[in-house]
Amino acid sequence: IWFEGLIRGDLAQYDRARALMRQALDLQPLNRDWRLVYISRLMTWGCYDEAHDVAIVGESYFPKYSTFHGLARMSLEASSVDKLEKR
Repeated sequence: IWFEGLIRGDLAQYDRARALMRQALDLQPLNRDWRLVYISRLMTWGCYDEAHDVAIVGESYFPKYSTFHGLARMSLEASSVDKLEKR
């Protein structure tokens, strides 16, 4: 599921990629590497709010891993800028 999601993303099938990657994370929620890649992909695809949500969950699963805190902050800032630009 995970690898198909990666491939779909590379093929610009973003909705399907997101669904597959989310499904894979639901099956393996403690897979830190997948969560980091998923957040990165979401940010690349402009899905800042979803990236923020995934990063917040990552913070709760991995409280000592500060990368999730940084990604949560970065995705929140990107979401704010994106919303301002769309006005």
